[in-house]
Amino acid sequence: MAPALLILLIGCTADDLTHATAHRRLRLAHPEMQWDSSRELRADLDCDGKADYSFLGHQPGKVFVGVVRAGGQSAQALEFAVDPGQPAAICAKPAQLELMSLDYDPAEVSSQLEGFQRSTTCYGLKLSGSGAECPPIRLYWNHNADHLAWWRP
Repeated sequence: MAPALLILLIGCTADDLTHATAHRRLRLAHPEMQWDSSRELRADLDCDGKADYSFLGHQPGKVFVGVVRAGGQSAQALEFAVDPGQPAAICAKPAQLELMSLDYDPAEVSSQLEGFQRSTTCYGLKLSGSGAECPPIRLYWNHNADHLAWWRP
């Protein structure tokens, strides 16, 4: 009984997600993507008190934002075009992904965002490309739907 209990305790206390584990989960969930593991971001995106990982993925004419949550076993990826004429797109490569504060009221800058929770401790993401014609895409954790969502100012 002691070995079974030890395995259970190890599984319950392994809350810290490592870079290697996060990258492996993302590759398994989305093997068709080329994920840039050298520039990952690590921050609490879903406000559960644990650091999550986010990565940029690339395919011809597309970029992807992949997120692996510390508390979950799966990974999520959102697709964006590289085309200044589309709303879900960056203007041009190279794409940049950076952390963004969630300490603001979205009603002050845009319409009401479903599932958005203002926070001084959790983060969102900002996806941008080269060229000033396209405003950045802002990503946040939708707490109502329990997944990553985005909006553009």
